[in-house]
Amino acid sequence: MAREFLSDNIWHDPEGTGYVMLDATNDVPPQIPTTINGEVLYPKAEYHCSLVDTRAHIEDRALEEQFIEDIKRFLARHAISVTSISDERLLCREKEKTTIVAPVILDGLDDFIGFVQERIPGFQTPWTHVTLLKTAETKYGIALPTQEEVAEYCRPMDISGRPT
Repeated sequence: MAREFLSDNIWHDPEGTGYVMLDATNDVPPQIPTTINGEVLYPKAEYHCSLVDTRAHIEDRALEEQFIEDIKRFLARHAISVTSISDERLLCREKEKTTIVAPVILDGLDDFIGFVQERIPGFQTPWTHVTLLKTAETKYGIALPTQEEVAEYCRPMDISGRPT
């Protein structure tokens, strides 16, 4: 993942996914590998919250670059940070990908969403989460931008870590 830092804790992946992401690495407690139904899930090398998938909304690369510059200017005046990571865990599966995610509350997200919606009418507030564990082969997590994707791919885990 090539990173272009837009602020101290937010980056854009211009050569890969096109996502704008908030670094949550320092907010996530240490994770240990976990086996579920014979499948080993491993901690990630870094943790982040996806904020906006620029490629899903802006197909023209020049317009995407301008949008990223606008985001940089916004972030120079507004901070976004992790307020809390939920104790809730969800087991998510899509094709060959399996992950465990946790919902996240972000400070400053509402202002950012308002900013994005001014430029991308109809943009939906993302379901903010962090992928904690993933299968070894999974390069990226499962895209879960809305509650609809969460309902399709994820199910809650009980307190012991077992899928319910």
